[in-house]
Amino acid sequence: MQVVLMGMPDSGIAQVAEILKVMGLSNASTSMDFITNPAHPERQNELDELEINNAVFQSLDADLYRIGSFDLAKLSVNDKAQFQEDASTLIQRMKGHKTWMLTDPRLNFLLPLWKPLLDNPVCVFIDRHPVRIAKRLQIQKGFSYAFSLALWEYYTIQGLTHSHKIPHIFLSYKDLIKKLDKVIRKFSKSLNHFGMPVSKISTASMQESLKPYPEDQERVTEMHQIMTSAQVRLHKMLKKGNQDHRLPALSNNVASRLAAFEKQINENEQHIKITWELSLLKNQLQKDKEQVTKLDNHLTEMIGTGDSVKEENDNLQKQVTKLDNHLTEMIRTADSVKEENDNLQKQIGTLSSEIENYQNQVYRLTRWMEKLYSDIDTLFNSVSWKLGRWFISMACYLTFRKPGDTIKVHIDAIMSDFNIWRDNKKRNRENAG
Repeated sequence: MQVVLMGMPDSGIAQVAEILKVMGLSNASTSMDFITNPAHPERQNELDELEINNAVFQSLDADLYRIGSFDLAKLSVNDKAQFQEDASTLIQRMKGHKTWMLTDPRLNFLLPLWKPLLDNPVCVFIDRHPVRIAKRLQIQKGFSYAFSLALWEYYTIQGLTHSHKIPHIFLSYKDLIKKLDKVIRKFSKSLNHFGMPVSKISTASMQESLKPYPEDQERVTEMHQIMTSAQVRLHKMLKKGNQDHRLPALSNNVASRLAAFEKQINENEQHIKITWELSLLKNQLQKDKEQVTKLDNHLTEMIGTGDSVKEENDNLQKQVTKLDNHLTEMIRTADSVKEENDNLQKQIGTLSSEIENYQNQVYRLTRWMEKLYSDIDTLFNSVSWKLGRWFISMACYLTFRKPGDTIKVHIDAIMSDFNIWRDNKKRNRENAG
């Protein structure tokens, strides 16, 4: 079962919702006290009552105060289907609560969409004097009294029309302020009568939340003159709490005032949009100027860097030329060294041939010397040599002369030197090998 609070903004819906909350009813609006359970992250994308209703209003280009051209018949099939899906999900989620409430003022216009989905709803109308509401809106929003009264009349007639054949409870906002105990008892009895058991509450805890606004302390008798006759009759109906009376027709100026306000809001929004876009363009222009300055500085820096790079490149070119000349010189030197090396190689080849020739000659001379020494040694050991040597010795003896060195002594000395030279050469050759 659901309680549907009916009324326009600043009519007392928030205060009555607070009373129902203390009585034990849950609220389907997150902005009041409905919070998605964090233990169920799959619900984070589910919408509350205010979001669901706001989506419908936005699709029809309306809001709480721009309702002059509101027409529920213009709601598209897709938007209606989306509403039914979101609203059904919310109702399913609220089934854990035996009784709960809907509190959005837009229900005065959207009740035809909600009614088929609700289970035995009861509508609660809050009767706050329309002039006091007008004063409140003038303070908060700067609205004229005439426009606020037209807004109240349109909200009220829409709410009464769409809630026809739904049980009603009428509450006096004035009595809530001044006779809270009596109103709470009567309200609880009415809810119980419609099968909604509620908890007993202490009215002392409600006094602070129902503290009257300054405009509620003022007399409004003299302000009746600004209300149309239709608005006066409509307020009397709410005050008496009788929904069976025939509703008065809208005042002649209601539609024009709502349309004029909507036009003004659209023009203001267009002006704001143009101002905002102009501001964006100015900001973009300033950013572009800063970017141009930055690029100009960067270009100047690049030009300076280019001059530095050019100078460095010239220095590198000079070094390359210098290295190229040095390399050419080295190539010429290498060619000269190669030519000299070739000549040396030729000389080495010639000298090697000469050395080899000299070695062959030395070898042959060595062999000849060895053979000569062998022949001379054979000669010295022959009988003829020894006999001749004896005759010479005898001749020296007979003539009393001292015999001199013989040729054999000289030859032995020469052969001794030759043998030493040959042995040294052989050792040198072995060491070199």
